[in-house]
Amino acid sequence: MAREFGEMKRRTRDEMDMILGAYRSIRHPIAYVSMPVTGGKRLYDVLERKGVKALDKLREADPDSVVSDVIKPNIERGIEVADGLRERIKLPPIAPCVFDAIRKKWSQRDYLLMWLRVIEEKAEEVYMTDDWEYSSGSAQEFARVMEMQFDFVNPDQGMEHFPEGVDLEKEYRRLRQIKVYTESGKEIRIDAGFKLVAKVIMDLHKRGFEYKDIFDSFQKLINIVATYNEPWGPLGDWERQPYTDYHYGDMTYIFKRITDIQHGKLSYKQALDEINYGERFIFEK
Repeated sequence: MAREFGEMKRRTRDEMDMILGAYRSIRHPIAYVSMPVTGGKRLYDVLERKGVKALDKLREADPDSVVSDVIKPNIERGIEVADGLRERIKLPPIAPCVFDAIRKKWSQRDYLLMWLRVIEEKAEEVYMTDDWEYSSGSAQEFARVMEMQFDFVNPDQGMEHFPEGVDLEKEYRRLRQIKVYTESGKEIRIDAGFKLVAKVIMDLHKRGFEYKDIFDSFQKLINIVATYNEPWGPLGDWERQPYTDYHYGDMTYIFKRITDIQHGKLSYKQALDEINYGERFIFEK
């Protein structure tokens, strides 16, 4: 992440530093609300209705639809969820959709990097809006928080960008304790999030949509559990993750079936049948 930050345009980096400085002035942890803006389930439904397969094609075919059918309702929904959380939780909720990155001519990657930094430096809780797994940005945010929970972000790696003077050990302890919830307040553990993303990948594959960014997050999640399942892993003992309900065998089984689909070794129906046979409960609903 530090390398990606270094590759930004100087102007964008300066703007981001200024925004992050404003968030650092809030001397209290926050609850981050993960939500799609230009993507998510709503985008795929609109693409399907319009008969195109990608956002750039939708912009060419019907530019007004991008705003009226995707961005505007996504923003309204994100604000609605954040405002609802404000009435129910103790931490102040942050709604990233309010920030207009398009006007600043930021790339989607720049936008995501900034909010990942906000999560890393300020969040104690993360709330995922419904259908978050269809959003490449939300999937990346979920995967990054899982990396925090599982010790892949620590004072020796991944915290280089924290401002000088910060107690890194204290911040590291906070990162390990960040919890992820649905918008209704149910905790989402790594295995549950993994299965949701797996189901989306299979759905998008069946419908003929590209899903590379979502798959990248999917792969990060399987890498986390694979590392922890090995005796030489960071802890080597799942019991030291008291709030993580793990099913390593199930997750690797699903991952293998999905990669078989990608490589043409299995059809969608064959993979779904095998997953449901092996799991019996994953994709019933």
